[in-house]
Amino acid sequence: MTELTEEELHLIEDRINQELLMIQKCRMYAAQAEDPQVKAKCEQLAGMHRIHCERMLRCLDQP
Repeated sequence: MTELTEEELHLIEDRINQELLMIQKCRMYAAQAEDPQVKAKCEQLAGMHRIHCERMLRCLDQP
């Protein structure tokens, strides 16, 4: 893998932080939702953002 620049690393860090924030928000909305379909969708979205975050972290761990 090509060495990432400082700017690229900063952008990736920002994106990971955005994904983490979305996970928190989706979980909060799921906890507050009274409609089971809305709750399920929020939980699904939280899972999707968690996967995005994990993928970015795995990419950074590769040599």
